[in-house]
Parts: sequence; structure tokens; C-alpha cells
Amino acid sequence: MDFNGLLRVSPEIIDRDPDQPRRIFNESALEALARSISEVGLLQPLLVRGDGKRFCLIAGERRLIASRMAGLDSVPVVVVDPDPSLRSVLALVENIHRKDLSSLEQAMAIGGIMERTGWTQSETGRRIGLSQPSIANKMRLLELDSTVQEMVLEGTLGERHARALIPLSPQTQREIAERSVREGLTARIVEKIAARARKETSDDPVQETASLLQKEIMAEISEAVRKRREKGLDVRMKIRSVGSGKRRLEILVTVDSEEVFH
Repeated sequence: MDFNGLLRVSPEIIDRDPDQPRRIFNESALEALARSISEVGLLQPLLVRGDGKRFCLIAGERRLIASRMAGLDSVPVVVVDPDPSLRSVLALVENIHRKDLSSLEQAMAIGGIMERTGWTQSETGRRIGLSQPSIANKMRLLELDSTVQEMVLEGTLGERHARALIPLSPQTQREIAERSVREGLTARIVEKIAARARKETSDDPVQETASLLQKEIMAEISEAVRKRREKGLDVRMKIRSVGSGKRRLEILVTVDSEEVFH
């Protein structure tokens, strides 16, 4: 890779690298970075390639976006001439070590690098500083249905939720993922639903979701009651049948009336 030196150029003549792995940026974090750049300037140069008329960004997209938000007329850049496969590696390594990429974005970028270079998982891991098991674990996310992947990228579905869905069929993945977002299910509940779906024991996914949610709520309430009793508070739980297959949970607390009204 040849380094051609440090320049200052307008951020408006720097184009985004189409191979850049970063897909979604945190707006509040960008605004904070833009404020910092407005006050002290851009201290770390961007890494670019180009002919002097226009440049293509290799590494530093967050800094470029924030510099534009800050209204900078020029930014420092280091112009390099890497081979095509190394461009993607440079962009990926910067983001991985800054923790700017989600695991799914990392997996997409790693998959692209391996496809273009023919590197194995072990070789790719060695070049970007990750172990082969870590690479394999990230790559499993690419087994998710494309709709579910988009939900993860948009931040509407958590990575732990998504990982639980990997062994399932695409349709089942979508159904459980959409239900998870709609009902605000915890990762723990999604994992249980996915486990039962794998065993093909759930005939009614909606009823299954409600049952698991009820069990989790009951467990949390029981734990809270236990802790209060350990502290000496006279508190009890009662579950009463109210007909039509429904039950009512009652929490009974005995307190000194003088303590309540003083």
C-alpha cells in the first residue's frame, strides 16, 4: 500500500466507499462528535484514495459525516493507494476496533471480504484481529431471513433475540421476530419460544407467547415478594380463580396504619 501524503480537502469531494460495512449511524453520537469537531477541529485524518479531483473514503465515515454537520470547509486526509481487497479490510478493521459495527454488519463485511479475496475464516480472522470461532459466530447471523436481518440493522430487534431464531425456518423466524417487536418480548422469552418451535411442540404461537410472558412476570413478582419478606415486610401472594379459565393475582401487604398515615 502506497501512502501519498497528508492533504486538506473539502469534505464535499469525498465520496462514500460502497464497500463500507457501516450501514446505520447513531444520530445522537454523530451530533456529539460534530459539536466536538466544531470546537477543536478534526484531529484524526481520514483515509482516502483518489486522483486529486475527487476522493473515495476508505476509513473514517463517522468523522466525515460529523465534519459536514459541523460545517467544516476542509478536512485532513491521508491519500493512499491500496489494492481492492485491502480497502475493505481497512474500513472493517477501523470500525471493529472502534466498536462502531453491529455483529451483523461485521458479518456482512467479513462475508464480502472472504468472497472477494478467497480467504478462509482463519486467515480473515488473523488479518483483522479476530479468532476463527469469533468469525464463525458472527457469520451465523447471515443465516437469518433477510427481513429479520433488516430488523436487526434498524435496531428494532436485538441481536440476542435474533440469534435464537437462526435454527428456524425463514417463515418462523419472521413470525417470531415480528411478534417480538410488536409485543416487546424479552430475549429470554424469544429464546424459549424458539426452543419450543424447534421441537415442534407449539400448536398456537400466540398462546405460547402469552403463557411464557405470564410465567416470566410471575417469576419476577415472586422474586420481589420473597425479597420484601426477607426484609420483614408481611407480604403474601394469592392466585384466585375468577371463572372462564381466568385467574387473578392478589398481593396482600400488612402494614401499621400509623406508619401509613404519618
